[in-house]
Amino acid sequence: MLMKLALGGLVLSVGVIGAAGFAVQQTGIAYVEIEDRNEGFRLSLPVPLILADAALAVVPDQDLTEAREELRDLEPLLRGLFVGLDEVPDATFVDVESASEHVRVAKEDGDIIVDVESPNESVYVSVPIEGAERLISTIAGW
Repeated sequence: MLMKLALGGLVLSVGVIGAAGFAVQQTGIAYVEIEDRNEGFRLSLPVPLILADAALAVVPDQDLTEAREELRDLEPLLRGLFVGLDEVPDATFVDVESASEHVRVAKEDGDIIVDVESPNESVYVSVPIEGAERLISTIAGW
């Protein structure tokens, strides 16, 4: 009997882990990497967008009112942006380099990439375009 319970618990655990992995894969993962060389600080943080979905689910509607109004005004622009990003091949949109800094904004493999390098710090952010579109449309109520 104890063996059956243990086996049942194992099967349930594997199922939950598999379902969670599938949900993360479907919603995407944003990556944030920050390094401050002066302070010796480095943060590398993968953020499953399903966490953002879950957070939005518990935010009271009245707390999203201002964001919804602002996004409603930008709806045509944002919808056009997402359609355009979907259609354009991988590309670098912005690439600015000075004597001490480099900034790049690009589309790579379905993600928007923002990469900033300077002698003292670096910031790298990668966000799946589909996930960003879904979150914005959820907030906006489209």
